Amino acid sequence: MLLAESGRVRAIANVAHEWEIVMNTQTNTNDTRNETSSDAEQIAGAFLRVGAAWARYGLGIARASVETSARTLDVTAGALGTLAKRFADLEEQKRAEDAPDAPIEPKHDS
Repeated sequence: MLLAESGRVRAIANVAHEWEIVMNTQTNTNDTRNETSSDAEQIAGAFLRVGAAWARYGLGIARASVETSARTLDVTAGALGTLAKRFADLEEQKRAEDAPDAPIEPKHDS
């Protein structure tokens, strides 16, 4: 959980830094056409970097969520398998108790 928190803090810091660049760029624009065009490119680039930072953050959180779900499903599948084996063992034991002289049929796993 600590790694996710540190990643979240880094992502927020990156976004804040990019937003600061955007705001500084907007306030420092000049009236000449070339400088305005350059400023627009810088603003667009800053917005792209902010978007990319949020995308990286979101994908990292999604990855962690899917990994957690996979581990949970693996544990659940193991528990269900154990439970199924116990039921099969109990059924076999019950048959053996009900008919002690009857031949025991081999188990067929399907």
